[in-house]
Amino acid sequence: MSENLQELFAAPLNPKLVAVLDKNTKFYSSNYLISEYKKSLAKSEYTAKAYSLLNNLINDKIIIPVYMSSNILTYSFYKIFKDSNPVSNALAFYDPASNRIFVLIDKNTTLGFVSNEWIAKLTVHELMHMSCAHGKDRFKKLFFNDYQDYYSYFFHILCEKDPTNKTMKDISPFVKEYINIFHNVEVHNGNLETAIIKKGFNIFYKIMKYFNIEENTIKDTQDGYKYLLIMYLKYGVPGIIKAISYKECKNLILSLKNTYYFMTRKKIQTLAIQELIFPSEVAAVLSETGYVNNKIPSAIKMIKHK
Repeated sequence: MSENLQELFAAPLNPKLVAVLDKNTKFYSSNYLISEYKKSLAKSEYTAKAYSLLNNLINDKIIIPVYMSSNILTYSFYKIFKDSNPVSNALAFYDPASNRIFVLIDKNTTLGFVSNEWIAKLTVHELMHMSCAHGKDRFKKLFFNDYQDYYSYFFHILCEKDPTNKTMKDISPFVKEYINIFHNVEVHNGNLETAIIKKGFNIFYKIMKYFNIEENTIKDTQDGYKYLLIMYLKYGVPGIIKAISYKECKNLILSLKNTYYFMTRKKIQTLAIQELIFPSEVAAVLSETGYVNNKIPSAIKMIKHK
C-alpha cells in the first residue's frame, strides 16, 4: 500500500470489539487495520514528523481505527462536528467521555481507497480538539497568534475591508476579547448561555462600528449571528440548512470559510461555523492545511495518556 490505504476491508480479518459507546454502539477493529492505519500516518506529510507521538497514542489505544458500518454511521455523524463532510469512506470523532479518538474506515466502500492525506487530516483535526480539552490554557497560548490572525482577518472579510497594519492593530483588543470569552465556553445540551451570545455580538458591534458599517447592517448581522448559533447548537445540520437561507447567516459562514483560504491559500472541505463558538476549531482546521505543522507535536504532547 505505497500510495494509499487501500480498501481491502470488505471481509475484516479477525475483527474484535474495542469499544462500546452509549451502551449499545459497538466498534470493531483488527490488528490488520491498526497496522495499515499506522503505515498511512507514517507516509503523510501532515503526520510524518509527529509519527512517533502518534504511534504511542495508537499503542495506548487513545487513537483507535475502527471499521465503519451502517449501524454506527448515524451515531458517528451525530458525534462529528464537521457537518458539511459528505458521506465519506473515512470519518473521525473525539469522544471526551472515553478520552478516545475513533477513526472510522468503511469496510464496504466501493470507492477503492482512502488516501493517506485524508486519514492524516482527520486524525490531526481530532487530536487538536483532544489536546485543547487536556490543557486549555496551554493550548490557547500555543495557538493564540493564529487565533488572533484568523479572527482579525475574518472581521475584515465580513466587513469587506482590506487588512492593513493599522486596522489589524486597532481591532486587536476586540479580537482578543472574543477569543478569551469563547475559549473556555461550555455548551450544555445544545444550549449556550444567552449572556455569552450577547457578549459575542457586542464585539461584532464594536468592530463593525469601527469599520463604519451602517447600523441596519450591523443589527442584521447581530441577529444572523444569534440565530445561526441557536439553530446550529439545537438542531445541528438541519438547523444550519434552515439558517443559511438567511443571507446574514450565509454571509457569516462564507466569511469564516474564506478566511482560511485568505490565510493558507487552500480550500477547506468543512463547513465553517464552529469557529464562532470554539476557537480551538481554528487550530484544528489550520492543522489540516499544514499551516501550523510545526506546532502539532507540541499540541500532541499535551495529551494525557489515561
